[in-house]
Amino acid sequence: MTAVATRAALTRLSRPLRLRAGIGWTGVAVGTAGLLLGVMAWTVRLGVVATPWWVFAAWGLALAALTGSGVAAWRALRALSVRRVARRLEDTGLTRQGSLTALLESPAPGTSETLYAQADQGQAAELRQRGGAWRRHDRIGAAKGEGGQARKDQEERQTHRDKQAGNRRYETRIRAFDLP
Repeated sequence: MTAVATRAALTRLSRPLRLRAGIGWTGVAVGTAGLLLGVMAWTVRLGVVATPWWVFAAWGLALAALTGSGVAAWRALRALSVRRVARRLEDTGLTRQGSLTALLESPAPGTSETLYAQADQGQAAELRQRGGAWRRHDRIGAAKGEGGQARKDQEERQTHRDKQAGNRRYETRIRAFDLP
């Protein structure tokens, strides 16, 4: 049993972000390599370096820049994996904690296949319905403030409810000791 629909919906939700990140990191890699080759060419032009070894050094630096940018891009794109996107949506308060990540993990032994499939379909439908709004509002972590604010508001409401319940219990205890 796997949550195919939820995984597909999360993939669809993160695809534009992964595409933009990939394009950005490609630009960084090419720009850095071009800058290093240009700097080395100008050092030769200005007479700082006169030996032919500068060509190998320039291409070595450019290759190192491309490799470093590739590693950084790989790490950045890993942050937009399906599991991390699901965790980010839960952490920012946009979905209930564990509602997505629990479906992405293997189910417990004895779990009903029909209930699991129904939960998968329900989460996938919610992601399809609300996914565009989440992407615009939160950008999966780019603007963390709104998701965090929603969670703070929820915690404040719960604290207020707890205080009200505590006051009622206190008033009940006082009334029990009141004399007629």
